[in-house]
Amino acid sequence: MTLHFEIPVRRSLVIAISRGKAGCWEESAMDEPLGLQSIMIGTLSGAAIVLTGAFYALFFALGRLHESRALIVASIVSFALLAVATYAFAMALELRGIWIVVTAVMLTGYFVAPRAIWRLCVGTHEGSSPINQSRATQ
Repeated sequence: MTLHFEIPVRRSLVIAISRGKAGCWEESAMDEPLGLQSIMIGTLSGAAIVLTGAFYALFFALGRLHESRALIVASIVSFALLAVATYAFAMALELRGIWIVVTAVMLTGYFVAPRAIWRLCVGTHEGSSPINQSRATQ
C-alpha cells in the first residue's frame, strides 16, 4: 500500500511526499499541470523555432553563396525571431533549471551550425571549379 500526501508550498509548486519502493519516505517537487493556453503557446513557439531556424540557415547560406547583403540581414532578422520564439517557448512551458541551459545550448547550436557547415563546404570544395560551371560548358 502506497501513501501519497501533497503539501502546497506556493501557488505553482506542490511538494509530493510518498513512500518509495524501499519503504523510505521520498520528497519530490511537482509542478501544477500547464493550462491549455500554455500548451498551445508552447506548441506554436516550438513550430516557430523550427521554421525560423530553417529560414536563418537558408538565408545565411544563400547570402554567402550570392554575396547578398540583404540575405545576410534577413538571416540576422530570422535569428532574432528565433531567439524571441525560444524565449516564448521557455516562458510558456515554465522551464527552469537545467532546461534553461538546454534551451540556451540549443539556441547557440542554431547560431553556430550554419556557419560551421558553410566553412566545411568551402573547405571541402576549395580548389574545385565553381558550382555554376558544368563540365559540358568547359
